[in-house]
Amino acid sequence: MGPVVEISIVSDDGPGEWVPQHLVPPGLIHRLAIIQDTYVPDLVDTHFDEGLWRAVVDFVARFDPTAEVSVIPDWSASGEDASGSGVFGTFWRRLTGAQEPAPAHPPVDPSKEVRLSEFLTQWETLPVEDREAPSIVQSRRDGAVILCVIMEYWNRIGGPKTYHDSYTYSVFAGRELGDELQRFLSVQPEAHRWRVIPAR
Repeated sequence: MGPVVEISIVSDDGPGEWVPQHLVPPGLIHRLAIIQDTYVPDLVDTHFDEGLWRAVVDFVARFDPTAEVSVIPDWSASGEDASGSGVFGTFWRRLTGAQEPAPAHPPVDPSKEVRLSEFLTQWETLPVEDREAPSIVQSRRDGAVILCVIMEYWNRIGGPKTYHDSYTYSVFAGRELGDELQRFLSVQPEAHRWRVIPAR
C-alpha cells in the first residue's frame, strides 16, 4: 500500500528560485513545481516516492505521443563548475546578490541522453532503495524540447523537519499545465497516498 506522502504543487513563470536559467529550454516559460516531502512518520530514511515520479514521467510520455522522450541521468558533473553556473551558484547568488555569470557550457550534454525506455530497463534492475529520479526528463518533437522536467534534489541539504527536505520536479512547458497535471495525478492508482498540502 505504501506510506502517505505530502506533496505541494506550485505554478509560476520562469526558471523559479533554484534552476539555473541556462538549463531551461527556450520557449518553455511556464514552470510547475511538484514538491514531494521526503519526511514520512515512522520511516528512518528520507522517502523517495517512486510512484509519484513514475506518474510525472508517464505524464511527460503521454503529453505528445508523437514526441521522443529521453533522460539525462545526471548533469551534476557538468552543471557545477568554477563559473558558478550550477544550482549551488544560483543559491549563492540568491543569498548574496552576486551577479549571474555567463553560461560556461550548453544546457545539456547530448552524449549523456538515453531513451526513456532504455533508462527504465536499467533503472528497474536496481534494488528499490538505490533508485533515484534522474536529473532531466524531456520530450522532443522535431528536435525541439516541448516539455522538460528538471529534478531538484532538496533531499540533500538538511533535516526533515527543520528544512522540509523534498524531491522537487520542476516541469517546464510552453503553456500553463497546473490543472491538467493535477487532474492526471488525481486518477493514478497511488493517488490515495498523496496528500496535497499548501506550499511552505
